[in-house]
Amino acid sequence: MLKASTRLVIAATLSFGAGIAAYSYFAGWNPFSKSTPLTVTIDCGGFLIDDPQADLLRQDFPSEPERAKLEEKIACYRRQISQEPRYADAYTNLGEASRRLGDVAAAKQAHETALQLNPKLQEAKLGLALLEQQSGDSKAAIEKIQEVVAQKESATAYFYQGTTLHQQAKLPEAETAFRKAIELDPSYAEARVNLGLILNQQGKFNEAVNEFKQAIRNDPKLTAAHFNLGVTLQAQGQLEAAIAAYREAIRIDPNNAEANYNLGIALNKQGKASEAMAAYKEAIRINPDYANAYVKLGSNLTDEGRIDDAIASLRTAIRLNPNDAEAHNNLGVALHKQNNLTRAISMWE
Repeated sequence: MLKASTRLVIAATLSFGAGIAAYSYFAGWNPFSKSTPLTVTIDCGGFLIDDPQADLLRQDFPSEPERAKLEEKIACYRRQISQEPRYADAYTNLGEASRRLGDVAAAKQAHETALQLNPKLQEAKLGLALLEQQSGDSKAAIEKIQEVVAQKESATAYFYQGTTLHQQAKLPEAETAFRKAIELDPSYAEARVNLGLILNQQGKFNEAVNEFKQAIRNDPKLTAAHFNLGVTLQAQGQLEAAIAAYREAIRIDPNNAEANYNLGIALNKQGKASEAMAAYKEAIRINPDYANAYVKLGSNLTDEGRIDDAIASLRTAIRLNPNDAEAHNNLGVALHKQNNLTRAISMWE
């Protein structure tokens, strides 16, 4: 009997091999800069580059809420600059905010201005390294990071080094960099998450689980730690534990589409089709363009005998991702069950 594919496809925001997802962050760094005292009374917070940011290596634009927060930050930094044009820290914060919004030219100009005002400002140098990394020039990024490390070691600099080395597929070197970051700052939860992802990619699942759990002890509200713990446990077949991890990630971040999607897969593996479909629908509600969620939902609907709904879901998946072989295959299954053999065969060709 024909049956829709149930191939396990774990949500991945940054792929570390089949079924691994990464959230990259900045955190836990005491600023180096010792700027000349300036008259700045406007408080915009610390260095933006030190704040956790998910999906460092993704090229996607931020969500609307994230964009709104960044635009508020930019307005604040501009007020600081208006009050004190020599305030290098404000320029480098402006540069990082601009980078996150995708304005590379403005980001570069702001960081360069910051360095003209304060040539030793490490945050600006790291900001330029991020721009090189984002543009795909990992060699230039590494060189800039090495300059920072040569001046003074920091956990954040080694973290950037690790992400850049990973981009170059140098896993052992990336692992070393993340371990160095943790050595300098044992509470650096985000570095532990990335180390766990590197270990996961190398098949060192137990070590990866330990890193994710330690990250959670360091920062219980770190969504990425719970999410990636779930991914690793699911890969090991520990479905109950994985489901618990995904549910905790969702509790912390209810709008986490990937966690809802992965939760659906785990529930489906347990034979809980109704709960799985509810999780897929929630992922789609959060992200209406989530093609994989439409595929899984369509497959479950096919198995439930709701063929018209299944076909609609699978067609949406194909519209969003025309090259998805699983979506084409499963649409063929649904069409065949609808006795539309000709169109079914066209999906399988």
